[in-house]
Amino acid sequence: MFGLSSYPGGIENAIMNVLCHERFPEDQIHVSLVTYEPAIAFEETILAKGHHVLRVPHLKKDPFGYARAIRKRMLEQRFDVVYVNMLTAANVLPILGAKAAGIQNIVLHAHASSTVKGSFRHILHRMNRGYCVRNASLRLACSAAAGQWLYGDCDFTIVPNTIDCRRFKPSEESRAFIRKTYGIDEKTLLIGHVGRFAPEKNHAFMLDIIDCILRKGIRAKILFVGDGILKSSIQQKAHAMGLSEQTIFVPTTSEVEKIYPAFDVFLFPSSYEGFGMAMLEAQSCGVPCVCSDMVSEAVDATKTTRYISLKKTPAHWADIILQDIAVDKDMLHRRICASDYNAETQIDKYISFLRGKEPEYE
Repeated sequence: MFGLSSYPGGIENAIMNVLCHERFPEDQIHVSLVTYEPAIAFEETILAKGHHVLRVPHLKKDPFGYARAIRKRMLEQRFDVVYVNMLTAANVLPILGAKAAGIQNIVLHAHASSTVKGSFRHILHRMNRGYCVRNASLRLACSAAAGQWLYGDCDFTIVPNTIDCRRFKPSEESRAFIRKTYGIDEKTLLIGHVGRFAPEKNHAFMLDIIDCILRKGIRAKILFVGDGILKSSIQQKAHAMGLSEQTIFVPTTSEVEKIYPAFDVFLFPSSYEGFGMAMLEAQSCGVPCVCSDMVSEAVDATKTTRYISLKKTPAHWADIILQDIAVDKDMLHRRICASDYNAETQIDKYISFLRGKEPEYE
């Protein structure tokens, strides 16, 4: 399997929910995760379940070594299925390696719906998309938009990313603990966001929104969970705007389910998203969401999310956030549990996909 990184993002969480599920047949399906990262997210947990991690040279630093190592690994391991999680079609070397090794079952799983236009990655995506379509034995996508992004007009199967509803749930205990830890009383509106500090997540825009809310005389703070290349610049911007006391930065954590319940609102103004797992997790924890219209409506499993155009001003976003945010937390959780995003109800389908087969429907 390819496509997992060191950051515990949507792909990593979705795959962990499958590989570490109590019903996953480790005695029948042996999964090797191929990566050039020094470590992948949840690696210790995944290894403890009996899966394997195979290291190869870094794609960007040594692309030829990466390609040779992939082919060698595939010839040595004699994989029955190669499963590639893809944000774009820029890197097709795992597919080329599988074909060279004579592997027929090549499963592609699309997890994004766009990238920065005009970038080298975007150009490669447009060039390689047809190759992906022709060589995939099974075409999967986390949403309709992601499928169209990778496969165009060709047929594909939508496979919703899933979460462990037993893990992500409302918790007054967690809410009280987190708010006490960061000095946030119940009269303070806490806006939350979980995601890596990358351009598409729009952290600077979120600072503009919280600034507008504070200017209305509202007691509010914003809490960011995550790390990334833009973290320091966002911290500097918060300081320059005089928001140091109202902005909280929490490093990436494997226990994010304990933080979500502390939020009053989950803010997600992404400029593009493949799916938006964090928003699904927030809903399951009973937190109402406000997001951009670039986020798939499929992730609004509770039918309570407010979508806003990024063309609207930060002041407009602030007004929407400050509208009645009272919500039945348990109701949100129940709706996620009853949806196709519940890992408990989808595990058998994922097991079939890992075998390189469509599931058998009753």
